[in-house]
Amino acid sequence: MKSYILSGITSAANAKAKLQHLLPCADGKVWVLRDESEDPMAYFAVIETGEEEDRRAPFVVADISGRHYNCDERVLAVLTSLREKVGGEFVYSP
Repeated sequence: MKSYILSGITSAANAKAKLQHLLPCADGKVWVLRDESEDPMAYFAVIETGEEEDRRAPFVVADISGRHYNCDERVLAVLTSLREKVGGEFVYSP
């Protein structure tokens, strides 16, 4: 698994609203990007608190499943759409 992070976004609430518009979410906490066969490709979450070396809260993390390790383009398209609404900086975490 690898992750992309949109660090230092301006609003966790706006990120959640935009994700809700873009992707299905069963629990209000994790949004799922699926491939053409409905297999989960990546999981998105909005983290509202905490600081780590390479990310500032609030941030969005997208964890790409191992079977879709090289499917970055679709995941980055979702993050780019989010970035247009909530700002932030991309961080890659292999």
